[in-house]
Amino acid sequence: MRRAARLVFVAEDDLTARRRIEDVAKYFWARFTPPSKGWQQQVLERKCTWQLDDICAQLGWVGHVRRSGV
Repeated sequence: MRRAARLVFVAEDDLTARRRIEDVAKYFWARFTPPSKGWQQQVLERKCTWQLDDICAQLGWVGHVRRSGV
């Protein structure tokens, strides 16, 4: 979750931002809260192999790396 806190959303307009934020919220809900067995089954059947960096990149999130003393 620390990495997620450092991400900044980039969107052209409010409607696009809202749609993408909803997708991100669904992803984080699935990853970081205990989902129902039905949801787990759907994810397994679809063979979802989401990675945090990949989905954030697809949804328009850009990570910012802080460098201290480098």
